[in-house]
Amino acid sequence: ALAALLFFGLFAAQKKSTASLRRSHTDLESKVRDLEKLNAALQIENTERQRAEHRAGEIERELQLTIDMIPVKITVYRADGARHSVNRPWRDYTGLSQEDIEGQSWAIIPHPDDLKASEAEWKVRLAKREPFQAEMRLRRRDGAYLSHMVHRVPLRERSASRVLTDE
Repeated sequence: ALAALLFFGLFAAQKKSTASLRRSHTDLESKVRDLEKLNAALQIENTERQRAEHRAGEIERELQLTIDMIPVKITVYRADGARHSVNRPWRDYTGLSQEDIEGQSWAIIPHPDDLKASEAEWKVRLAKREPFQAEMRLRRRDGAYLSHMVHRVPLRERSASRVLTDE
């Protein structure tokens, strides 16, 4: 009788354990299916993001090619006053590469006598988000300074972090 009782007790415990393991297995299978769906959605999102980044890169290259074809020296400045980029006519005129000017201030090409007065006026105009224009001598690749009309136009959006200029 004791053996039968022990047998039925073990049988009941085994049955409970088996049922518990089946529930755990079913829960795990459900979680795996959910994770597989999430993974598939993330792969689709990642593919779409990569396509968008690729397209944005193509558009940026096309825009740079267009800007390089404009026969005016163009500079884009960051909000901190450092150069962000320049176009081909600017690089051809100054003899400086994009790498040479990266992060450099405006002060690397104007004549020192023209720089102080124009920069003071530019800061006033920039604060008011107004265009700026001045005649300045700019250093050419051979070291000669030639007069140029410089125009600077701050972008007018509130979040604008760049300034477009023709120099």
